[in-house]
Amino acid sequence: MKECPVNPRKRTLDGVLTMSVRGKGGHWRQCYYVEKCAKEVNALHSAKNPESRYARDRGVAVTIILNHTIVPAHDKVAAARFFADIFGLPFNQKSGHFAPVRVNDGLTFLFDDDASFKSHHYAFYVSDAEFDTIFERIKQAGLAYGSAPWSLDDGKLNDWNGGRGVYFKDLNGHILELMTVPQ
Repeated sequence: MKECPVNPRKRTLDGVLTMSVRGKGGHWRQCYYVEKCAKEVNALHSAKNPESRYARDRGVAVTIILNHTIVPAHDKVAAARFFADIFGLPFNQKSGHFAPVRVNDGLTFLFDDDASFKSHHYAFYVSDAEFDTIFERIKQAGLAYGSAPWSLDDGKLNDWNGGRGVYFKDLNGHILELMTVPQ
């Protein structure tokens, strides 16, 4: 283990979220990460590993990975199709209660019909190439975009943290954010 060069509770390797853990001698330390890929870390903490619940007390990095989230929509199929099209993801309309879109190997958006809901904010850390491709789709769709959540239609990108970022709304008013440098 090495001390994390990133602030506590921030993304380190492969999108793994780290938290404060006990170091040698039982003292709490700020932030650690294990030099393994996220899949190996997940396997270490899986339910199949009977010692995983003791990992935190033994000074092993505790990983938290968001598996799925429910996204409210007025029309779940239209919302899922829009999201998949903009992000270049596959969408199989045949499903159960939800209209699922798999964002990556570990995260699925489950779109669900809802009559009334507040706007949510979903932020995505993407590569420069992915940013360019998705941003081109945003422009081709004629969507308003902006440099911040308070200026969603200024037609500008931001350069926060030395990267590029953009905000735009989906069909249901949810604010979607792309960034090339994680916050």
